[in-house]
This record gives sequence, structure tokens and C-alpha cells, in this order.
Amino acid sequence: MKRIISGAATVVLASLAAVVLPTTAQAAGMPACDYAGQQSTYYYAGSVGVNAWTSQPMASWHPGYAATDCYVHRGASGPEVVAIQSALNTCHGAGLVVDGIFGRATESALFAVQASRGIGQDGRYGPQTRDHMSWDAVTSANSHSCWHRY
Repeated sequence: MKRIISGAATVVLASLAAVVLPTTAQAAGMPACDYAGQQSTYYYAGSVGVNAWTSQPMASWHPGYAATDCYVHRGASGPEVVAIQSALNTCHGAGLVVDGIFGRATESALFAVQASRGIGQDGRYGPQTRDHMSWDAVTSANSHSCWHRY
């Protein structure tokens, strides 16, 4: 009887740990992304420099300050997820329904991007994934191009 109770307690504790243990990003004090902001970028189209804007997930820390080092994972919803889904569709051909809900399909699409870029594969969005994803960049002439940092 003692062994059965001990085994059941282990299962319960393991289940609780999966729910309450923070992700690496949370443990590092990184905030959750809570909106999609416009990120200014500069890239070259051939030999011509182009100013463009991308819509990327950001975290608001206090009025007037936004952080692009933030995380999003399955279960999240909102404009930050729409920005990720749109970039995955436009620049990575993911074919997602852009509904603003980070579900299994969005996670799988991020996993595929992470694998194709040779970075850590966890299906979550964070700074490393942001830097290696391509983003839909829109110029002042309203032309679109996929842009990425690396």
C-alpha cells in the first residue's frame, strides 16, 4: 500500500511540475509578448537600401517602452500570435489559419522553421526564433519582401 501511495504522489508531483515550472525564458525574467508592434528595419534589395517595417511580437514593460525580447507559446492568443502566424504564412509557406490562437498548428510551423534554421527546436517563439524567422517587411511604397536578421 505504501508503494502505491508513493507512486501516485510521484505522478501528481510530476504533473504539477509540468504546469508550474517556468520556461527558460520565464526563468530568465523575460516577459510574455502581449501585443504586435511595428519594428523598423533596413535591408538591401540588390544594391539599394530600403527602409521597411515589420509587425513583430513585443512586450510592454511600461508606457513608451517595448521589448522585443519576449516569448509566446501554445495557449497564447492575441495580436502577437497573429503577427507570428502571418509571418509563418507569408515567408515560410505554413498555410495556417490566422486566428490569433497559438495552437498545435502554429507550434508545428515554428518547430519546422527552427529545424530549417538549425536552432533549438521547441515550437515556442522567443528571441532566437525571432532572429532566425523571416518577417513580412512592408516599405513606404507598400511593397512586400521577406526579411530576416541572419
